[in-house]
Amino acid sequence: MSHHDMTMTRLSALALALLLAGCATGYHGQRYTGGFEESWQSERTVTVRFEGNAYTAPERAAKFALFRACELTLDRGFSHFRIAADQERVDEQRSTTGETWLTGQQRVSRKPRVELTVVMLD
Repeated sequence: MSHHDMTMTRLSALALALLLAGCATGYHGQRYTGGFEESWQSERTVTVRFEGNAYTAPERAAKFALFRACELTLDRGFSHFRIAADQERVDEQRSTTGETWLTGQQRVSRKPRVELTVVMLD
C-alpha cells in the first residue's frame, strides 16, 4: 500500500469517526433523539435522567447526567451533591425492515439510559 493510499485510509477512518460522533445525542433537554430531563422530589432532591440514541456511548450518557446534576446544584445555590441512587441500563430494540426482512436478520439498536437521584448539600 502506498503512502498516499495509507493517508487516504486514515483520513476516511477519521471522517467516519467524526460523522458517527456527530450522530450521538448531544447535551440538551429531552427531544425525540434523547437528552436530559429532571423531576424534583423536594427543594434539595432531584432525579436526573439522560437517554441517548443508538450512537451514544453509555459513558457519554453517564457524564451528561452528572453534568446536569452539577448544573442544577449550582443553579439552586448549593455547592455539593450526593448521589442517593443511580441506575444505568442499555435498552435493546430489535427490528426487521428493508433488506433485513428478506434475509431474516434483525437490526439491534442499543440506547443508554441513566437515572441519578441526587441530594443537594451546602
